Amino acid sequence: MTNIHTGARRRTTQLLVACGVIGGATVLGLASAGGTLAALSASQTIPGATLTAGSLDLTLNGASTVTLDEFSVLPGAPQVAPVTVENIGTTPMGLTTTIAVSTSAAINDHFTARVTPVPSATTCVPGLAGAADTLDGFAASEFADVDPGESIVVCLELMLDEATPVALSGQSASFTATVTGSQKAR
Repeated sequence: MTNIHTGARRRTTQLLVACGVIGGATVLGLASAGGTLAALSASQTIPGATLTAGSLDLTLNGASTVTLDEFSVLPGAPQVAPVTVENIGTTPMGLTTTIAVSTSAAINDHFTARVTPVPSATTCVPGLAGAADTLDGFAASEFADVDPGESIVVCLELMLDEATPVALSGQSASFTATVTGSQKAR
């Protein structure tokens, strides 16, 4: 019987020693960490933020549309019309202009248009160096940039080729010019 009790005591002693070692290691580990197991946090709220999308809009001579006076163009004697383009939006824009002729006449092929940004209406004169092309199908892309609240004067010049046949005198061409503002990167 002594062997049974001695074996049980030995196992109990070994178990107690193992528990003591594990407990001591746990206490030693916690003590050496020097801290607590608490998870701390803090937060603040940002009050009332609002996001607003930018806007893109323009006016021509202070209105949404402009009617140009009739042009009396002779071969070799171009005519001009200044148009003030204002960016009334909140986003920078790049300007493009397209022209479409709404009448079909033989003289259409002899008209040329030119669009040039100028410092003022008084500097809108024939012979500037802007983008030029035939009147029907004219397209000037990204010829000027306009920041929000700013304006620019665009000089529209119309010319009749010097080699226009006399037989075409008296003919006319009706056209629509469209100025478009497209968003530019800030």
